[in-house]
Amino acid sequence: MQPKPRPPLTADEQVLLPPAPDGRLGENIAKLESDLAREREERQEERFLWIAGASILLDYIGYGLIKDFAAFVPMVLLQLILLVVLAKRLGVDWAVQAIGWLMFQMRQKPSPEQKPRGKSSAPQVPEPPVPPDLPG
Repeated sequence: MQPKPRPPLTADEQVLLPPAPDGRLGENIAKLESDLAREREERQEERFLWIAGASILLDYIGYGLIKDFAAFVPMVLLQLILLVVLAKRLGVDWAVQAIGWLMFQMRQKPSPEQKPRGKSSAPQVPEPPVPPDLPG
């Protein structure tokens, strides 16, 4: 059983169909679409930067009001999590990676092999062993 052939389009239906893009028109459409996509991406990135900047300013003000580092740390961690969610939603990939790296670095504990920060970089000389007492 073969499907029925479609009846020809009426004049009204032909007006509703977009014209097939030819050479220059197709190039212009593609250029405009890419320009629009780039503009949207730049706006999303700018929106994220404004929100991140406002959160840094609020952190500065909040730390001045709280003056307790133990209460300030959870607030900053919560903000970092919310910034990651916002960056993912807005499509700002570099911010997701940067904030993820920052959170990873904050979570790392220094290993015993790592030298402590702030001390001199001169090599540590081990103390000589103490000889045992001789009987006598």
